[in-house]
Amino acid sequence: PGEYKDFLYEPTVQLFPNGTIYFKKINKESQGHFLCESKNNIGSGVSKVIFLKVNVPAHFQTKTKQISVAKGKQVHIQCNVQGDNPIDIKWKMHATQQYLDESLDSRYTIRDQILDDGMVSELGISHTYRQDTGIYICQASNAFGQDEMSIQLIVQEVPEQPKNLRINSQQSRSLQLTWSQPFAGNSPIEGYHIYYKQISDIWQNAEHIAITGGQTVVNIQNLRPAKAYHFRMPSENKLGPSEVSTVV
Repeated sequence: PGEYKDFLYEPTVQLFPNGTIYFKKINKESQGHFLCESKNNIGSGVSKVIFLKVNVPAHFQTKTKQISVAKGKQVHIQCNVQGDNPIDIKWKMHATQQYLDESLDSRYTIRDQILDDGMVSELGISHTYRQDTGIYICQASNAFGQDEMSIQLIVQEVPEQPKNLRINSQQSRSLQLTWSQPFAGNSPIEGYHIYYKQISDIWQNAEHIAITGGQTVVNIQNLRPAKAYHFRMPSENKLGPSEVSTVV
């Protein structure tokens, strides 16, 4: 059917003298009709048409990816599989190995779209929580093979308040504060804000020191001798500040 063109050299195809064609690596573009002609000086020769059908297994060009979302926001996780339809796609959580569907959690929606060369599947989560952080597996299979893709979802939030704030040492006009780094909210802590005041004062008039997120120790200078102070602090990442710590 149609017009034929001479078979030209291709690095992944080998042509033998007996007419055999060997494809070292075949793809969908190789599918089609092949005309083999044989003739000599006697007669008009013979020919045969062969249709080559290339079956494409379900496969992913990209095996892994990572996406982030702010806690409370919706997120849509997509996987794009290539291969011959029909393709069956399933979603599951790596941690639990539990398959996901809309009956499991009302926040889930799954939408599939058939394409000429495969399918796109989208897992939607309408309202994200911290526990949604994890690796989601998109499994695809058809009659000719199967494959899977891993998508790491990171739900980001403001950090927790600093833990174990305490006075490590003190002198008449200075002291050292230490604390434990809290859960960062899946986003690096960018800084801490130390607020301190004399006990008789109000927090609106407190002194303020800003320090970088890698620190868990700070020296407070120029305190008034024989005066009692209160200290408290929040941590902060790109999503905002935490609640303040316990007052010491």
